[in-house]
Amino acid sequence: MLATVKDALLNRLDDVAATAAGALDSACQPHVFDRLSWLSLMWTKGGAHAPFVAHARLGDHSAWLYLDSIGNGRLRALSNWYSLVFRPVYAGGSAGASTPDVRALLLQSLANRLKPQAHQIDLAPLNITDADALTAAFGAAGWHIRKRPETGHWHMHVPRPDFDTYWKNRPARLRNTLARKQTRHPLDIEIHKTLTETLWHDFTSVYAASWKLVEGRPDFLRAFVEIAGFEGALRLGIARADGRPIAAQIWTVDQGRAIIHKLAYRADAANASPGTQLSHALFRHVLDQDQVTFISYGTGDDAYKRDWVDQREQLWRLMLINPDTPIGQIKIIAHRARDWLQQRRIRKKP
Repeated sequence: MLATVKDALLNRLDDVAATAAGALDSACQPHVFDRLSWLSLMWTKGGAHAPFVAHARLGDHSAWLYLDSIGNGRLRALSNWYSLVFRPVYAGGSAGASTPDVRALLLQSLANRLKPQAHQIDLAPLNITDADALTAAFGAAGWHIRKRPETGHWHMHVPRPDFDTYWKNRPARLRNTLARKQTRHPLDIEIHKTLTETLWHDFTSVYAASWKLVEGRPDFLRAFVEIAGFEGALRLGIARADGRPIAAQIWTVDQGRAIIHKLAYRADAANASPGTQLSHALFRHVLDQDQVTFISYGTGDDAYKRDWVDQREQLWRLMLINPDTPIGQIKIIAHRARDWLQQRRIRKKP
């Protein structure tokens, strides 16, 4: 049955669009990071070296891996700081619900197809389900697999969207802080669904005066925000004190899911807790008005996230090493030697 799988490496965005024939559009892909629009942004503005897509098809079922060639026989996930997850993208069957067996065949076909392309492939951040599926497929194709924890993804499922119920379950410390700050430092809160030049200036001015590092790819972020605005998914929050923007957050709301992509506040306005006040307004908006049932606080284990959402998902990194190449063989030997030395040191500890 594996011989009936057709695979290809697509190194032109137009070819990906033609091959997908709508299967990577929002109607078929509920997650923004799986869609052709996200792939297009990553391809053109995301800092990619030589992006391409590995594609496999079995009947009307398909799988894609969005990849980037960084030279010297190494591939990696086509992702950057803004990518909150990486995974194989599937389509076909009923609402894209390919069976696990079919998905396994598709991934193994891709694993075999990629062997002549690289001595190493790095994929992250992956959830455990996709990490295990890729491990099984690439392992069956003869790749050497190394898996390690990457970071955490903080989120929560909301069976019944209701902000008042949600807020009652937040830590007392957070609720008390908000009540004090709203009384002592009332702010004007705005939530916008489209981007304007003035609003972008407000966001960038807050970000520049915040504790955050310099924005890596502002052109990428702006293009993403503009697209989200065109699609009706944008929720851009601005908190003002006497007309001056002192906090800003970029959220998207799409098919019942809210994602917090960016947040910042002016360091010189920290006493007003503007980030807390703005988050409170945005959580209320997406729960009571947008009626979302899932909220993602993105990746990273910042302590403040656990005050707002309840669940942490461990994300993983896979290093796939090709033993059919001389460099791959050397790397495998080196990794095994390091593992042996580490185990020996552990056994020697009193």
